[in-house]
Amino acid sequence: MNIEHVKGLIEALNGDARNAMHSILGFLDLVGEGKLDPTQREYIEACRLAADRHFRGIEDVSVILGLGPQERSVITHFSLGALVGRVGDALGGMAGRKGMGLSLNVDSSVPPVVAADLDRIGPALFRMSEAVVSSLGGMDLSGNDMGRGLNGDASNGNAPNGSHKHGPDVHLNLRALPSPDMTDLTFEIVAPARMLPPLLMRALQQSDFEFDSSLSGSGALGLVAARHLAAALGGRIEVSTDPLKGTRVAITFRVALPSGSLNSQPGNERTPETRPLPDSERAPEVQRALRILVAEDSEDNFELFKAYLRGQPHAVERATNGQEAVELASTGAFDLAFMDICMPLMDGYAATKRIRELETGKDRARMPIVVLSAEDLRAQRRQGALAGCSGHLSKPLRKQDLLEAIKTYSKQSAVFVC
Repeated sequence: MNIEHVKGLIEALNGDARNAMHSILGFLDLVGEGKLDPTQREYIEACRLAADRHFRGIEDVSVILGLGPQERSVITHFSLGALVGRVGDALGGMAGRKGMGLSLNVDSSVPPVVAADLDRIGPALFRMSEAVVSSLGGMDLSGNDMGRGLNGDASNGNAPNGSHKHGPDVHLNLRALPSPDMTDLTFEIVAPARMLPPLLMRALQQSDFEFDSSLSGSGALGLVAARHLAAALGGRIEVSTDPLKGTRVAITFRVALPSGSLNSQPGNERTPETRPLPDSERAPEVQRALRILVAEDSEDNFELFKAYLRGQPHAVERATNGQEAVELASTGAFDLAFMDICMPLMDGYAATKRIRELETGKDRARMPIVVLSAEDLRAQRRQGALAGCSGHLSKPLRKQDLLEAIKTYSKQSAVFVC
């Protein structure tokens, strides 16, 4: 079997894993909404984290082998401070289970909004952080057990959930380097008095790092994937470890400032990072009832979609293939459609293109069509734009993300850009 066949198999495995994890993680989230005792919630979270790790391992292999479309960077505007916050939130539980505290610091020199390739920066920061945090913990250098269970108190106002009384042991820092436009940024993980294993040092430093079966679960896969993503950004990785100073791993990368941004005007102060109010504090929002078409050939995924919408006012109808989706959409009976890509008879892109042709021929308003697929997001953007899609979502998809998408794409005044 040649390398192209191997790559094809891995791409197929990646798609199957996305679909499977979409169902597994989705139903775990729904079970977690029920009345459970703390131990049951702990078990559900352990299942969710294990499923996440399995899925990311397959994605890491894809990154390392360079699978998927090799396209130029897709530049979007986003908050790096909010991104670091999400990384910290995701890792807080892991740090807590290892008896470590976790603190976040976004330096005031970091622009509030940047223009960069979020699809590469986000996974690079998360994979590197996850691999480093997972390889540390349990024992300090003196051999003392640092484990304190799952319910320690945070010692730092910036520490995410899962931090513990003994103080933060891992720091996630984002800062700008001195430069004329302050667009050279460094994201670093600092673990005082904690040593990164030599194996992971090599994984971060060696471009020809080789894997074997003994490396399973070591964290090396995630670090090599992070290094590949950093290289795609034109960034550089620095790593140092010392028995006294501990470990420091950093990615330095360049971003741009949005055109006309206040970031680039001297004298403008950075506004503090804000987070959305929790659901319990938000004013209730009335959602009008929608007729939603779901083109999905997987029975499990369709059942999850319906379960996500339980209690919502919407009516849902299913098409099991692309041709059926076109026939149902041609009636004009739907307000919104979610379109899978890999379906029998006609794929989702061809179905979307045909629906747009029918809408034009009948002088009918364009129905929002959102891709909901296990396919690579970059491929979704490129091919979806050509087909006439309104947006794109990637599996695995969380319930709240689906509900937010429905609100966004059902607004009559919305402008849809794929």
